[in-house]
Order: sequence, then C-alpha cells, then structure tokens
Amino acid sequence: IFNTPSGKGARTDEGKIRAAAVAHGVPCVTTLPGCLAVVRALEAMVESPVPRVRALQDWMQSVAAQATDGN
Repeated sequence: IFNTPSGKGARTDEGKIRAAAVAHGVPCVTTLPGCLAVVRALEAMVESPVPRVRALQDWMQSVAAQATDGN
C-alpha cells in the first residue's frame, strides 16, 4: 500500500490503513521517498529476480574491473 497522508482527517485514515495492512501482512509505505525506494527495488528484482550474496571484497573487485573496462 502506498499512502501519503495530508491533513488531520488523513492521519486518522492513515492509522486505520496501516493497522489493516499490518493485520493482513501487507507492506504499507507512507512517504514519497519510501515509495520510490520500493519501486526501484521492484525494478531491480525484475532485472535480477534471485538476489546474490557476495563478499564485499568480491563486489569491490567487480566494480573496479568495470571501471577499468569503461562500463
């Protein structure tokens, strides 16, 4: 759920929406930066659906290699 409240009435509604989301195990995002982060994460999952776990050293090595390759 993306819910960015404004005004006093919205705050009351926000609490009800958030409570219902929690009760049903549905994520609820209440800020525009948070919504943007969720969208970016979902886009990343489409590109690479299986997350990879790598050591930081391995990741840095691949970043350095890309930098020298010009990619």
